Amino acid sequence: MLNNPRPNTVRTKVKEPDTFDGLDPWKLKAFIVSLQLNFNDRPTAFATDASKVNYAISFLSGTTLDWFEPDILHPNLQNPPAWQHSYAAFLDELRTNFGPFDAIRDAEDALEHLWMHDGDRIMKYMVQFNQYTSQVGYRDNSLCHTFYHGLCTRIKDNMAHHGKPNNLHDMRFLAQKLDACYWTWRTEISHENRDNKASSSYSNNPKSKGSSSSSNSSASGSTLKTSDSTPSGSASTPKPYADKLGKDGHLTQEEKDRHKKNNLCMFCGGKHKTDDCNKRKATASTKGRAAEVEDPPPASEEPAPSELEN
Repeated sequence: MLNNPRPNTVRTKVKEPDTFDGLDPWKLKAFIVSLQLNFNDRPTAFATDASKVNYAISFLSGTTLDWFEPDILHPNLQNPPAWQHSYAAFLDELRTNFGPFDAIRDAEDALEHLWMHDGDRIMKYMVQFNQYTSQVGYRDNSLCHTFYHGLCTRIKDNMAHHGKPNNLHDMRFLAQKLDACYWTWRTEISHENRDNKASSSYSNNPKSKGSSSSSNSSASGSTLKTSDSTPSGSASTPKPYADKLGKDGHLTQEEKDRHKKNNLCMFCGGKHKTDDCNKRKATASTKGRAAEVEDPPPASEEPAPSELEN
């Protein structure tokens, strides 16, 4: 025997309704549409009106939930309200208490004050326009005029070069086309500005690199010149008494012995004693005034060049 095919239980992924608190009457219609999508997705689960009502109430909050709460907590079994077993009655309860009070008048007023801003895309304007026009009974020519009246200035200006349509369908199509061209142009301008900025920054980099390299080369050149000039200064003519001094800068032992043998001053090489040397005393006095901490140079201090040459 052939088995009976099982019913298809695969579900599509339908978004659950957003909670409705009744503060914005214009959100009621979207709430009801979202409920119906879920009912259509699971007809078996919502086969009865009671199941639909229970599901809808689970997404109410604030004042809307408070409205139905007493009948839920304290049900009247003898005379229950109609909305508990009729989904249509439940929707009437919602529309009467939480929907627009005068939907037609409110929609007409909203259409009169509906404007598309220059920074908006046409789709946002069209969605709001459709939402309000579904509540009114305007004819096509009136809808066409109202739609054109609310368009932004940039679309109206461009529409003057194409001819103003006389029906709503063509008016919408042309407005969408002009809006798409505008945003395409804006995107191209943005890309061009970005490319120009990138090329400008790239062209500026080599200059800065060149200036830095030239400054580095000039700095290195000046360093080379300085280093080249330094040896020339140090390689000047040697001092005449250099051969009489040791590596420590004092008189060599041979020179000291010569000074003692000839009774010469150990400081200046003159023919007097070192203690009587006026140059030694003057030097000691000058150093004392400058530093105030230095001792007079010892007797073995290097001689004055002028006296050593004698």
